[in-house]
Amino acid sequence: MPNIKTGIFHKSVVFMHGKDDDGAIGFIINKKYPSSRAQFIANQLKITDYKKIFFGGPVEQQTGFVLHSEDYHNEKTATLIPGIHFTPGAHIIKDIQKGEGPKEFMIILGHSAWAPGQLEAEISGIAPFEGSNWAVTEPKLDYFYGRQDTIVSWDRALRQSAGDFSNFLLDK
Repeated sequence: MPNIKTGIFHKSVVFMHGKDDDGAIGFIINKKYPSSRAQFIANQLKITDYKKIFFGGPVEQQTGFVLHSEDYHNEKTATLIPGIHFTPGAHIIKDIQKGEGPKEFMIILGHSAWAPGQLEAEISGIAPFEGSNWAVTEPKLDYFYGRQDTIVSWDRALRQSAGDFSNFLLDK
């Protein structure tokens, strides 16, 4: 929400990947690493396009996740939503290195996590959270793979969740 003015979640679009009795996990999908850091990571992974490296959240930033288009599958590939797939393991990175990976992909380092009930409390604004810091909407493919810059994707997701665009005045 616009009331978050600083920090990791300032103008973040978070794709919620899963929720169970242990809590919830999601990925920030609209924030790339600064160019120098992304180039360093891409070089370490032997990936040519550093613009495919994204910051997924503050938890386990040394752990990578690959979200990708439907043109790549192996026995571990899972469909998250139509057009967005997840394949764990190093094999997909090796295929990307060889040019045999998916056409569209994003390598996400880190994730965001919430304890049981925490996400619901944050969304509802239940104590100790004062007011909701979330706008919830259905994911769109345009939010993934770096198709839009950070501010555009955040703005569009926020407007989509509002339903009535005329009532929103957003800062840029």
